[in-house]
Amino acid sequence: MLVKTKIFSIVSSDAPNSRWGKTVKNPKKKPKFESDGRKELEQIRWRLGLTQRQFAIGVGLKPSTYEGYERGLHKLPNSVLVSARALAGC
Repeated sequence: MLVKTKIFSIVSSDAPNSRWGKTVKNPKKKPKFESDGRKELEQIRWRLGLTQRQFAIGVGLKPSTYEGYERGLHKLPNSVLVSARALAGC
């Protein structure tokens, strides 16, 4: 038991903000695709007062796919923007 405590204290003292000496990566990904369509998509959703999940279903997408479009992780196809505008009545 004493040996385990010593090893743990050595590992934790070397890297106090990590677990077992491994650095923790930032889970949030940075946007790869910057576009005005992405912001317009989010504005339409807010105007309608819908969650990402509700809006995704209304546009005909899986919620995870829609989240990727809104966050800029996937390239936004024009067809999604057209569907969103139709849903909003624009």
